Amino acid sequence: DAHVVYRWQELEAERDGELTRIEIRADARQTSTATDFDLAVRLVVDPGHRSLLLPASHLACGATIKEINVIRKHISRVKGGHLAAAAAPARLLALILSDVVGDPLEAIASGPTVPDSSSFADACAIVSKYALERTLHPAILRHLHAGLRGEVAETPKPQDPHFARVRNLLIGNNLLALRAAAEKPGRWPGFMRPWHVK
Repeated sequence: DAHVVYRWQELEAERDGELTRIEIRADARQTSTATDFDLAVRLVVDPGHRSLLLPASHLACGATIKEINVIRKHISRVKGGHLAAAAAPARLLALILSDVVGDPLEAIASGPTVPDSSSFADACAIVSKYALERTLHPAILRHLHAGLRGEVAETPKPQDPHFARVRNLLIGNNLLALRAAAEKPGRWPGFMRPWHVK
C-alpha cells in the first residue's frame, strides 16, 4: 500500500539578520507529490535543535516551558501541527517518545503532528508578559505580529481535516524508562536504581 517513507527535520537559524528556515527532506520530489496512497512515518522526540527555535535561556525570564512552546509553535513550519498539514494528503504515522510528565501530545516536541490549541494572540501576549521584545530576534517579532494581524496562517486546529489521516503512537516515556532501569539496573549504568516504581 504505502510506497514512500519520508524523513523530516527542521533547522532554524539566523543568517544576515533574518530568521532562516531550512527543511531537509529525504526526497523533496516525492514529498511534494505525496498522494493519499502514501504513508509518512515520523519519529517525534523532544529535539535537541529546539534551542535554535527559541533558546532555553528565555526560561530565565520566568516563562514556563508551556509558554515558551506556544511561541515556538508559531515560528516553526513543523511544530504546532504543521508537520501533519505538510504531509497531506499522505497518511502520517508519528512514533512518539515522550520526556514530558503525563505525556500530553501537544507538548511533546511542541506537537508537530497534533492540533494546536494556542494562537498568535497567545504568543504575542506571552512576549509582552515577559518583556521578550528586548531579547527576541526582530525577525521573530515581525513574524508574530504578522500572524496577529492575520497575514500569516494560524497553526492547524482540531477541526483541520489533515488530522483525520494522522495516527499518533506513544512508544516510550519516562515511566517506561524507569521501569526498565528498575528491572535491569546493571544494564543502565547511567541510572541509579529507583526505590519504587509503580
